[in-house]
Amino acid sequence: MQKTIVFNGEEIPYEFSRGGVKNINAHVRRDGTLYVSAPRLLPFGRVERFLAAHIAQLLPVMRARAQAKAEGAAPLQTGQAVLFMGARYPLRLCVGRQRFVDLQEGELCVCRRENDGEEIYRTLLAAWLTEQAKTEIENLCLDLYNEFFASLFPLPTVRFRRMIGRWGSCHKQKAVLTFNTRLIYADKNAIAYVVLHELTHMLHPDHSPRFYAALAARMPDYKTHRAALAKIDLARENWI
Repeated sequence: MQKTIVFNGEEIPYEFSRGGVKNINAHVRRDGTLYVSAPRLLPFGRVERFLAAHIAQLLPVMRARAQAKAEGAAPLQTGQAVLFMGARYPLRLCVGRQRFVDLQEGELCVCRRENDGEEIYRTLLAAWLTEQAKTEIENLCLDLYNEFFASLFPLPTVRFRRMIGRWGSCHKQKAVLTFNTRLIYADKNAIAYVVLHELTHMLHPDHSPRFYAALAARMPDYKTHRAALAKIDLARENWI
């Protein structure tokens, strides 16, 4: 059901539901809308007090994601900056005989055919970024595995998907590592940190002191790269 909360004189809408949860949960969706769920028998006054205490933190996220959605629907433009491997490159959109995406003289060139629509620029860019992410991560997985883990366990299967809330995951029992293709926004050292983090989970499937000791032994400055990842705003970087 639809509800509203008033904050600084502004009515902020949100969707509310009951059941299936043990605590009050507030989640900002990718489109910037707010979804709130609560236990079935919890008094609604508790929900209102919860939102009053947290809406100041939720509202900037809602606005950023709503803006990202609006920008994502807009056509790409020459000169627009795209985050790739930790640096921002201006786009150069062109028309030619073949479709391609390539870094050329400090610009990210996206070329379409003459009979293509303008919307294909974003499709080409997203596919290229995804393939770049897969190649970079696969190479780092192999390099770091051979350097640190080859004598300890077999090389895990590597998979990819677009994720919102995490950079990677490890399923030790199945020997599967899954990585967020949006890691392509980060620089190579930060990507290597995520790969090493998940490989280390094959030894220690938790975040215990032993896990962090094993991680630090292989990458002493891992906290620097973790901090760099935290600065990437995935609500705004919406190319893939």
